[in-house]
Amino acid sequence: MSLNRARPGRELEHSLRAWALFRQAGDAIGEARALNNASWCPAAETSLRLGEMRLLAGDSTAALDAWKRAAEFYDALGDVKGEAVRQRMAALDRP
Repeated sequence: MSLNRARPGRELEHSLRAWALFRQAGDAIGEARALNNASWCPAAETSLRLGEMRLLAGDSTAALDAWKRAAEFYDALGDVKGEAVRQRMAALDRP
């Protein structure tokens, strides 16, 4: 029996704590897994959406940072979408 099943309702708390620790350690794969375990949209999609929001807010630097994380998550998961994210980053980065 997992800890989360022993204490119902604590799944999100545990997943978010794990996410914070993986993020602090610079472990993109761990971050992706923790966010996915939190029953959020996949971590890569979350980072992708965050980048969209940052861009709409006029913060292209934060958008690029979020998209970089999204590409890393996709790469860690073996998803080819990482390349599409990098292409978008390159298009934004051009003068």
